[in-house]
Amino acid sequence: MRGNFSIRRVLCLCAALLAIGAGIVSADGFRVVAIEVRGASRVSPDAVRKAMSTQAGQELDLEKIRRDVKAIYRMGYFRDVTFDTEVVPGGYRLTVIVAEKPIVGGVLIEGNKDVESADLRAAVTVKERSLFEEEKVRESVSKLREVCENKGFIDAKVEASVAEDSEGAIRVTFRVAEGPKLKIERIVVTGNRFFPTKAIFKVMDTSTKGILSFITDSGTFKKDVLENDVRKIEALYQNSGFLDSKIFEPVVGRGKKGLILTIRIFEGRQYRVGEIRFSGESGIPEETLRKTVKLRRGGLFDRETLLSDLLALTTLVNDEGYAQALVSPGVEKRKEYPVADVTYRFERGTKFHFGRVEISGNTKTLDRVIRHNLDVSDGRTYTATGLKTSKENLTRTSYFKDVKISTAPSATPGEMDAKIEVQEGPTGTLSGGLGYSSLDKIFGVVQVSENNLFGRGWKASLNSQFGARRTTYSLDFRDPYFLDSDFSLLLSAYNTKVLYTDFERKAAGGKAGIGYNFTRFTNASLSLRADSTRILQVGTAASQVLLDEFAKGVQHTRSLTFGLNRNTTDKFVDPSRGSVQSGSVEYAGGPLGGDSQFVKYFLNAKAFYPVTASTVFSWNAMWAHVVPTTGGGEIPIFERFFLGGPYSIRGFRSRELSPKDPNTGESIGGNKELIGNLEYVFPLVQEIAFKGVVFFDVGNTWEQGKWPWDGRQLRYAYGAGVRWYSPMGPLRFEWGWNLKPGAGESKRVMEFTIGTAF
Repeated sequence: MRGNFSIRRVLCLCAALLAIGAGIVSADGFRVVAIEVRGASRVSPDAVRKAMSTQAGQELDLEKIRRDVKAIYRMGYFRDVTFDTEVVPGGYRLTVIVAEKPIVGGVLIEGNKDVESADLRAAVTVKERSLFEEEKVRESVSKLREVCENKGFIDAKVEASVAEDSEGAIRVTFRVAEGPKLKIERIVVTGNRFFPTKAIFKVMDTSTKGILSFITDSGTFKKDVLENDVRKIEALYQNSGFLDSKIFEPVVGRGKKGLILTIRIFEGRQYRVGEIRFSGESGIPEETLRKTVKLRRGGLFDRETLLSDLLALTTLVNDEGYAQALVSPGVEKRKEYPVADVTYRFERGTKFHFGRVEISGNTKTLDRVIRHNLDVSDGRTYTATGLKTSKENLTRTSYFKDVKISTAPSATPGEMDAKIEVQEGPTGTLSGGLGYSSLDKIFGVVQVSENNLFGRGWKASLNSQFGARRTTYSLDFRDPYFLDSDFSLLLSAYNTKVLYTDFERKAAGGKAGIGYNFTRFTNASLSLRADSTRILQVGTAASQVLLDEFAKGVQHTRSLTFGLNRNTTDKFVDPSRGSVQSGSVEYAGGPLGGDSQFVKYFLNAKAFYPVTASTVFSWNAMWAHVVPTTGGGEIPIFERFFLGGPYSIRGFRSRELSPKDPNTGESIGGNKELIGNLEYVFPLVQEIAFKGVVFFDVGNTWEQGKWPWDGRQLRYAYGAGVRWYSPMGPLRFEWGWNLKPGAGESKRVMEFTIGTAF
């Protein structure tokens, strides 16, 4: 079929030109009166005439006709094009006779047994109901063969055949012969002297056949993966000073039981960094430039570090307003020594200010809410960092599915317009369900929340949890931009009833506070709390501390809390990088009134570090202390610290870590607590955010007058578990092992929680 089409095209083209040439010999001075198109059914005649340079009213020109034939072919719709001329009064009538390419009526794939038809069909570029093109058939054959090779069928053959039905449509059939599925028997690396073969294998995804190959698919030859491995090996050498290194195309051979893969490496000399220079006009002191670059004289030459330096230097100049600045590297190898000098060349260009910062796509969120999260504005000096952080800030709000920021020079010289395109996402949730925890047993959860109320960025939520041991209702409202300022407003109300082992606690109250954002990441707050709490006797509690609490009846607490918080994490839920530092001091009683008289403070720090693209290491440390403000006063039982359970020290039952009454052995709570957590989180099923975790916890509580270095020592536990951020709330299933169990303590504690923690 391929040969027939090309021969016919050549014959028709020659015939057309000869016929036209013959007619034009005596046609000098005659005009084209009309142009007719025949044979075009799917393409309009006007489209054909539009593609031609020859138009009615012009003189007939042989050179133009030659170009018109080629132009009509280039439209891609026709397999034959011929011209005819006819003398009419006043000149010539041109008739363009075309034969349209047939339509693909069907695409079939046959012969495959192990390779999925869906994978093959996705690779085919010939599509049904499209114009038939031989090039697409050849391209599809190549892609189908590549799919088979990437599945381990390296000897696979693919043939294509075409047939025309009675209506002129083309049916294309691809026949696949897979052949035997071969695994990689051995990988041979030659030419490597500096890096051992094991180090090279470590950066590769391609591997040899193993015991579990039938499960892991290891040892399968995949051409695209191997090509990526070559780039990884190149990076390994280039980042270790081997600037002349070269990785040759791998050779695939046949062994006794499978494939033998040979990778040949030329290492060359290992270069160190010589002189580091700066040329061109950057407008930035050289001292600042040298502090920015990571390459160091005498160190191994690292290509990745060089590229990082270029990006950092470009950003540095961009942030001075030079939006079109370019920084290029000059690397000069010395002949006598394996040393390479580096010159960073600057082309600063024109200084820009932001012109118009336009916002589009926000059908719900108000412009001013979005602008509160932008680090760029009209008239401000251009800054690349500001554009980057603006996108990060908008993403962190969770208001939008997607955020795109683009720039373009404006009509005014020296101005750069910025366009912020957002796609609104769902911000409200209504959820409910059943949950379970080792403390609360089975409970129900109902939540209604809106994180962008009326598009003003207001956050409102109504939460309830009810079960045999706990009933909680809470209503919260937060305005992060109170009165369109850097102040925030917080209002909340709650009513709780919790049944513990030794007593029952009932509390109702509320809180009102105001905060101030010093920077994008740092804020302070001042809040007033007022609540009423009653401790009720359950069972046969005998501790004098508990008996005193039962006798007090309803206790009123009035307190004022000052807090300071800094949060640089990339996400508020399940972060992967950044840190949080916070501290608070709460003063209760005194001139505020109420029955409780104490000062309580918390210090907390945590940090998150991405170890790989999908794994995170984190640590958390917390110290808390509460002291009475009256001589001989006691801290209420509901303001004391009890540790243990999934949210503090795992490996201990909930509220198990607590000072005990020396006479009865009952838990009475401490006035000091120390918590330390180390965690490593890794994906188990990445598509649904199902993760695994290993952890190590340390901490304890101490009674009034005792300190971590005086009396009870720290307690330790380690363990592992799984997590899933389900639509109903976080799921946690963790096993913790107590490293040194005391009397009555379990060696291992399993914690399972599903639902939202209150």
